[in-house]
Amino acid sequence: AMTDTNPRALAFARANAAAAGVDLGIAHGRNLDGLEGDFDLVTANPPYLADEGSRTYRDGGGDLGAAVPLDMAAAAVPRLRPGGHFLLY
Repeated sequence: AMTDTNPRALAFARANAAAAGVDLGIAHGRNLDGLEGDFDLVTANPPYLADEGSRTYRDGGGDLGAAVPLDMAAAAVPRLRPGGHFLLY
């Protein structure tokens, strides 16, 4: 399953999953919003820059661009199953 705040990114993910024959649950939202349960693996590729234009696909929030990645970690880690992993890129 995956989430994203960008509807266009979700449309591309749906198309890629369909082309690969992968059944993929997709939810529009932040972090794990819209997804139920706990996870063995959570991967995240958040924006991590301090962007003057405040563009959501680039600006990680806060003075150094670290707010969004920290929010993602705070949302993901408590929902990991025992032995689960959180991969932040």
